[in-house]
Amino acid sequence: MSRPAKRPSLFAVGVSRLSTLKAAAGVLAISLLVHGAARAADIAPSPVTAVTGETDWPMYNKNYEGQRYSPLNQIDKLNVGRLGEVCRAKVADGGPLHAGPIVVNGLIIVTAGAETTAVDAGDCSIRWKHIHAAAARVGLPANRGVGYTDGVVYRGSADGHLFALDAMTGRLLWDVRAADTGIGEYISSAPLLWNGRLYAGIGFTEFGIRGRMMAYDSKDGHEVWRFYTIPRGTETGAQTWKHADTAATGGGGTWSSYALDPQAREVFIPVANPTPALYAAYRPGANLFTNSLVVLDADTGKLKWWYQAAAGDFHEYDLSAPPVLYEDSNGRRVVAITGKDGYVRLIDRNTHRRIFQTSVVERRNDSKPLSSRYGLRFCPGVLGGVQWNGVALDPTRRNLYVGAIEWCSTVQMHPISSVEPGRLAFGGHMVMDKSGPTGRITALDADSGDIQWQIVNTGGVVSALLPTAGGVVFVGDLSGNLLALDSDSGAELRRIPTGGAIAGGIVTYQVNGKQYIATTSGNISRLTFGGSGTPSVVVLALDANNPAHSALSTAGDASSVTADAARGRTLFAADCSSCHGASGEGGIGPSLRRLGTRLDEKHVSDWIRNPSGKMPKLYPTPLTERDVIDISAFVVSF
Repeated sequence: MSRPAKRPSLFAVGVSRLSTLKAAAGVLAISLLVHGAARAADIAPSPVTAVTGETDWPMYNKNYEGQRYSPLNQIDKLNVGRLGEVCRAKVADGGPLHAGPIVVNGLIIVTAGAETTAVDAGDCSIRWKHIHAAAARVGLPANRGVGYTDGVVYRGSADGHLFALDAMTGRLLWDVRAADTGIGEYISSAPLLWNGRLYAGIGFTEFGIRGRMMAYDSKDGHEVWRFYTIPRGTETGAQTWKHADTAATGGGGTWSSYALDPQAREVFIPVANPTPALYAAYRPGANLFTNSLVVLDADTGKLKWWYQAAAGDFHEYDLSAPPVLYEDSNGRRVVAITGKDGYVRLIDRNTHRRIFQTSVVERRNDSKPLSSRYGLRFCPGVLGGVQWNGVALDPTRRNLYVGAIEWCSTVQMHPISSVEPGRLAFGGHMVMDKSGPTGRITALDADSGDIQWQIVNTGGVVSALLPTAGGVVFVGDLSGNLLALDSDSGAELRRIPTGGAIAGGIVTYQVNGKQYIATTSGNISRLTFGGSGTPSVVVLALDANNPAHSALSTAGDASSVTADAARGRTLFAADCSSCHGASGEGGIGPSLRRLGTRLDEKHVSDWIRNPSGKMPKLYPTPLTERDVIDISAFVVSF
């Protein structure tokens, strides 16, 4: 569609207001206490080379405001056709790759499951790798990435730990238990670091947790404050849970990342849906602070204000993505939010009122009640809308850009009488459309929310977006393509196959005067969002030509391989637990408990190689013959 003329820009958004991320806590001392165990890195640190990052990407969404805009313009809409692959680095054997990489001091640092890997930003060599040894039950393996300040990276884990690593060597500095996976809590979000504090919240909502946001001292990991996103007793909002006891397992987790205003000393938290997700009659009321943007005092954790996008939700329409802070053309302080309901909303930070609400996906039956007698098909579906990567802002064009999943679902409600912490509680049965997800990429006016352009993409879009001063917006899809779009019109300038589903961050940086683009590739996730490639970081630049992809060995005679159930356990956690549960108890996929009483290892192996029904085909890639045998040995031991 044509783009209407805009007024000249009157506001200067903080493009990189605090890009150096200097916190007041200072450099962590070597003598920090180590509170937990972690396996030593299996790749030793290599010597630091002379390559230094001249323009970094120091946090999940580049700056505290979460705008994701880069002022680099060496790569532009005229020369992006010359973009080619420089190198790539494998960062895991399998499993989800949802993380947003950061780039600091010549290193790309990215997480995949239990692994944290530092990749040389110039040649993709592995500088160091740290593997977190689980100290408790492991939840879902997805992880959004690290936080960074003063030479230290911080991350959460699927066994509920938070830990700190030296950014140049990967050496463990401290490790604390911050969540209880025994009752369904774990930490997938990318922490935010500011003023000596580490900010992180817990998931997983559908396991009947009571969500909370925490602040920790970045020096040693001791907890400074916590705020429960599900209020109880005399806490603000408790009356919105009309059956007060349901708040104890009310959900409201956080699972992506956050934004922060250093001047106002406020931290902005997107909060997920209530539990059970699909059966609202169990938990009557508005269910604060689910499906809400919650704004807290960054120093004390006290509630300042909130905006609830969907009260008493029964579609699992949580606010999943980090918010974006900016000033509009009239100088108003605003915050843009989005989530799985497929709306982009702009909220006035002074009045707390909505300025606009624009849908970026197809809508059908999204306000109709569910039934326990028949299924209702609605759009966006339970796995549709905007996922964990949200809105990006181009302050020069005054555009917001967002990617979304077009995927409808049919849901039949199942009444339940109780929610047990640590066990999945959907309160219904969902079936996604067999056609699979497609994607939409939309540009909106940052003041009015009017759609400037919108394109439909055959591959679903859950990746981050990267708007640049060169007039190019980069975005990835689940078919493995890195797309370069004209910022002004949405015209496709380039489509680069990467060999694996793109579900994480896309960043840009400059090294020795040369601009690079780095993208994640190879998301091996639940059957919903990708199952191709090998988890990798792919680096591109102008006039590079290195099309060789890492070959995966799929050969091997099963009869000559000795099964390793311990290795199979690790592979199961990375590739299978998202559907079948951390201990095979079932989830999106069926329970595998006592499978060994019905099938032997050979039959399980045959099933993995040639699955039927909804199970994704993971062999011969990413799973090798050896992988299949080891997973089968583990599964029959349940």
